[in-house]
Amino acid sequence: MKTPAEGARRGVHIGGLGMAANVVREALHTIANREVAVRIITRALHHAQEQQIPAGGRRLRIFVDRHLRTATAFVLDEDSAEQLLAQLQPLLARIPSIEPVERSRAAKELDDHVGVAGIASLDDETSGIILSRPTEAAPVDRTVLIASKTEALMEQLGAAVSGAPLLLIDDIVTLLDRVKESFDPPIVIVDCSAPTVQPTTLATMGEDLPAGAEVVLWGPDPIDEETARSLVESPDRWYSCEPDLQSLIALLGKLLHV
Repeated sequence: MKTPAEGARRGVHIGGLGMAANVVREALHTIANREVAVRIITRALHHAQEQQIPAGGRRLRIFVDRHLRTATAFVLDEDSAEQLLAQLQPLLARIPSIEPVERSRAAKELDDHVGVAGIASLDDETSGIILSRPTEAAPVDRTVLIASKTEALMEQLGAAVSGAPLLLIDDIVTLLDRVKESFDPPIVIVDCSAPTVQPTTLATMGEDLPAGAEVVLWGPDPIDEETARSLVESPDRWYSCEPDLQSLIALLGKLLHV
């Protein structure tokens, strides 16, 4: 018999592990529960004759506009299908048309050996964000990324914890953009009562978070927390706290050493 956590894990990876798959699942979870989302994605993949959600480009557009829309309308209704597309179109437009090529371990080790000096700025044409590395690393405060639909939360935390930049995150794509901009490992807070990024989605994107990044689940559902922790390589860097604001402020203060 499956445990509650094993049952909750069903569907976490449905459709693949790439950024596009995570964005699609995240959007589906705003209009349907996990089981219904699995049905929609499975039906869309079947009719598209795809093994997983395409990573980008024309295939992704066709999959979303035609097959995912049709499957959503069939399982739910036309209004839900239109709502899903309205959410997805601006997010998917920011995903590169071609998946980035996985770099070899030797190339990564060479980067570590050479260091950051002399590395040129990179222009991410899909988001308009310019990424650069300084010739000398300057000490900066850790960025706190807040995945919450409650804008007041950032103001409340800012008033209680000074010295670190706080940014409100709207979705998983924005989160990854901000992670790229952070030179120090960020702290990601997921407001589990009103999240803009689901804990399990963040867990499946673990390779995109830098070493040393820490995640705080504020007021998580126990099953969702267990599922997310089971998907990450360093669960010791995932923290949880009670849903009251003072508990969150206290934990954040410890992580920031303030």
